Formats: sequence, structure tokens, C-alpha cells
Amino acid sequence: MKERLLTGWLDPMRIIRLALGLMVLYQSLLMGQWFMALLGLALAGMAALNYGCCGVNGCAAPLKRADDTKKQEIEYEEVVGKQ
Repeated sequence: MKERLLTGWLDPMRIIRLALGLMVLYQSLLMGQWFMALLGLALAGMAALNYGCCGVNGCAAPLKRADDTKKQEIEYEEVVGKQ
């Protein structure tokens, strides 16, 4: 749980979810809309814990990509049209 809270903050979607959740929470508390405050709290909580809406680790951003470890050589074939 501690690792989930402290790592992965460079993901842009996580930052956007946190900012949006905090804005919704702040505005709904000012206006007295308690149901929207719960939704803002849920959105900010999902961003803080890096959880998505698909369940435990369903939509979480991966910490390390699998294909970063090995580089593949790409072969190109030149295609020439008829003249």
C-alpha cells in the first residue's frame, strides 16, 4: 500500500484524476452537494491509490513496461511501384 501511494506520480492521467477529484470535492463542499462530494472523494481516492474503475489493479498504470527490457530490430522492405 505504501508503494502504491508513493510511486507512479509522473503518470499524467493520475495527476489529472487527482486534480479533477479535488476540484469536484472542493466545489461540492462549498455548494453543500454531499453526493457530489462523495464522487469527488472517490475520484481523488482512486488517483491517490492508483486504482482504476475496473477493480483491484484492473486499470492501474503499469509501473514498468515489459518490452522496455529488450530492443527488437525492425526490418523494412522497400516497395517500388510500376513505372
